[in-house]
Amino acid sequence: MERVYQIGDYYDDGVKQGVVVEVDGLHGKIVSLQQHFCGWAMGLEAVRSEIGSYDKCDGAKNQAIAMEQDCWQERYPAFAFCASLGEGWYLPTLAEMRAFTVDNLPVLNAVNERLEQIGAPIIKGEYWTSNECGYFDYDEQYLVAMVLIEEFKRPWINRVRETEKGEAGYARAVARF
Repeated sequence: MERVYQIGDYYDDGVKQGVVVEVDGLHGKIVSLQQHFCGWAMGLEAVRSEIGSYDKCDGAKNQAIAMEQDCWQERYPAFAFCASLGEGWYLPTLAEMRAFTVDNLPVLNAVNERLEQIGAPIIKGEYWTSNECGYFDYDEQYLVAMVLIEEFKRPWINRVRETEKGEAGYARAVARF
């Protein structure tokens, strides 16, 4: 009999480990226990290039687009980190990230409480999403969406912003189960 998971449960199937952020019956999504501080893109060519990661609902599709780029592991470190966790891990979209952070404080609290219990870093700081948002003429850079979580128990501090690809933030992966 398969286990039915709840938000905030620790998930370990022997291959993937994480904390449950979404459930739909026997399936759902987990967030990685690890995070990595990096740029979304590295190098002038990557920062000034559009890769087409515009899917608003499925970060796995945006991850696949990033992985099709030349030298993607060097040029797109946020995506490379997610892929380094193994098959099925990806950089979430803005909608996916918002669903368990800025738009749903009870989920964020449950996830962070579990992360604290197991000694993993909580979700706090600026997090990359896989979504490109447009072009910034002044710096000739493409912008991407980033989620800011200052205090996980204070929703009024959490927000979304557009930022340049070359800035630094945290990458946190998501996977389906």
